[in-house]
Formats: sequence, structure tokens, C-alpha cells
Amino acid sequence: MDLCDRRAFIILSVASFLRLSFTLPSFARAAQRANRLNGLAGSPGTLNWEAFLEYIDREARVQYGRSWNQIHYVQEIEALAQSLNFADSGLRRTLSSARALGSALPQFTDLERRLTFQATLISFEKGQVLPLHDHPRMTGVMTCAKGTIDVRRFNLVASDREHGFCTLRDEGVARLTPGFTSSLTADMHNIHGLKAQSFSQVIDIFTPPYDRARIKESRWFRLNRPVTTGGEVIATILSQP
Repeated sequence: MDLCDRRAFIILSVASFLRLSFTLPSFARAAQRANRLNGLAGSPGTLNWEAFLEYIDREARVQYGRSWNQIHYVQEIEALAQSLNFADSGLRRTLSSARALGSALPQFTDLERRLTFQATLISFEKGQVLPLHDHPRMTGVMTCAKGTIDVRRFNLVASDREHGFCTLRDEGVARLTPGFTSSLTADMHNIHGLKAQSFSQVIDIFTPPYDRARIKESRWFRLNRPVTTGGEVIATILSQP
């Protein structure tokens, strides 16, 4: 059964989204095993969408352990994401149907939500921007499915939430094209902003998923002056973009 027949996709604005809201030799074999579990044996190292989700769900269970190594975890998810088959019929149909025409902001499509993670498609028209924002106590892996998009990454150096300011360090820009990924952990590159250089679509894997507490803690940021890679800058903390 096609993906689109099995699941109703929810189209969201930025605000509504926040409110609701993985190469190793053994990996090719693992990918094939995951595909076979779904009765869909694909090419070596290629994951169809349903197998991709099941494999993430397995990996994401490590978050409940005593010592969750988030850096290792996002590397695993990046490896999975880099083996995702974007020619999967249901996923391709979803990518084709999601556009942000006529909207000043990117369009969010909630693809999958489980207890362990959530997968969200973000569609950008050329020039659209998602301002600097954080991901409280979360990891994230973003994979570009279409287009070219710049991800500007920051680390939090110090925070004075009482007075609405913080110090950020610019960790540079990652330019993503189809198949390339960018990741964050609770402590590394957790603040980022995106700008589309063309019509672009990215799939974000958030672990754990957003819940009421994380949505409430989420913040947006405005730099108080220009900054270059490696430099530090004061930013104003905002409750909305």
C-alpha cells in the first residue's frame, strides 16, 4: 500500500508545527535486513521509506538508556538518512505535493510521529528563511531531499534568559544538496537557521519528538550584529520568530 494511502499527512505553519508538535560495512547488511522486514528488499545500502522509519525507531530506543551518546546516535541516523531512497513512490508523491507557494514562510508536513522520534518535511520556496531557533533537550538530523539549502549553525556559549540575551558562537554554514545531511545534539549546533537557495525540501528527524514542554521551551534568536565563522555574538532571545 502506498505511503500516501496509509497515512494522512498534516500540513502545518511554523507556529502550528511548534504547537503540535545515519559508511559502515555492516550498515549495508542492516539496511537490507530492515527492508526485508517490510517485505521490500531493495538494493544494497538503500532504504525505502517504511524501512527507514522502522530502523530509526529501533535506533532511537537508546535514548532511554543510562548514558545516551548523542553524537554517536546522530551519526547513526545520518548514515541511515544518506541511504534513504528518495525514489520511493510514496515518499516521492509526498515531496511533489508539498509546496509553499503563496506563503511567506516554509511549509511543514508532519510525516511520522512516534513515542521515540518524529519525522517532518519542510518545504521552502527560493529565498525563504527559517530564522535562528533551538531544539531543547533534543537531537536532530536533517537530510536534503531536493534543492539547495544553507544551514547556519551556532553553539550556545552563555545565556541570560532573565534579561532575554545570550552569547552564541558561529559554527559556520553547511550547504546541503540532495543526500547531504546536517545534525545537532542538545549541546552541539543546537541553534540554527535555514535559507533556501532554490526550491528545497528537507526531512528533519527529531529525537525525542516535540512535546508540550519542549514546545514551551523553544526559542528564536536575533543576532545583535553581524558575525563571522568562529566569532561570538550577543543575540536577543525571542518567544516567536
